[in-house]
Amino acid sequence: MWLTLGTHHYVVIGGVRNVIARLTEGVQHLHLSSPITSIRIDDEDTRCITISCLVDGENIDYSGFRHVVLATQASGAVPILNKYLQTIPEKLAHRKESIQNLVRCLQSFDYRTSIVINHTDNTLLPDNGRDTRDLNLISVDSRTDPLMVESKEFTGLSVPLSYTMATHILSKPKEISLGPVSFFQTTNPIIPPKKETLLSVASLERAIVTQKSRLALKSLCVSGSKQWWQCPYEATTHLGELQGMSSKIDNTAPGIWVCGSYAHLGIPLLEGCVVSARNVVEQGILKREGAKWTSEPWTI
Repeated sequence: MWLTLGTHHYVVIGGVRNVIARLTEGVQHLHLSSPITSIRIDDEDTRCITISCLVDGENIDYSGFRHVVLATQASGAVPILNKYLQTIPEKLAHRKESIQNLVRCLQSFDYRTSIVINHTDNTLLPDNGRDTRDLNLISVDSRTDPLMVESKEFTGLSVPLSYTMATHILSKPKEISLGPVSFFQTTNPIIPPKKETLLSVASLERAIVTQKSRLALKSLCVSGSKQWWQCPYEATTHLGELQGMSSKIDNTAPGIWVCGSYAHLGIPLLEGCVVSARNVVEQGILKREGAKWTSEPWTI
């Protein structure tokens, strides 16, 4: 929520583990540490797709999928779809155009590397304690601050000065008792935390807004109506023309869908992952299969 009530911001009770437990409850086939190497037309049924995964160094095939949802960043979906194109036989060549259009759309999204570090270094907070917030945003102008130089001390632990650094004061886990030590999560550090304070480091890519991506988004997500008090991001949305298009052109073709922060309004807010995924399920797969919820899983 961008406008909070009674607190600076909201966090999930029980943390991310609680979210994962709720999302995976009842899931019967869950494959961990199994990167997808390719998807292809099913050898036994051209209405379906076979997914190949790498498990302990060996390729394992899972067949019989009528729909595939690519819940990954656009740059990760492109090579998977390009391999899929190569497996479509000539007698089904009419299916290729829709996949090629989707690939071109996904190639329009640009990414920048982000670094996220968990640590205990409080020197990345504002010098004046009265300026400290739960989420502290700091940026510098190297043209007006000659004392700021690019840090080369820890390779991979800092970003260029053109970034804005965000340090989030984390809630201390109840099961950990370390006295006065506080925990922080810094995204895109322009100054790396002290080496002895590091807890974990993660590097990831995040989509950015460009003129090309704004146009491409319209093929994945179409903005609908909103109330007068809502901002554009809160408008209802509908799936764009490229979502599941292969199965629109040929009702015997498997549906190919994408969801993620780039596939909804408000790039790169992660709320877009949730809304785009829900739209794919409700407006795409269930509608295409003529099915309805017996009960909505997110209301349980």
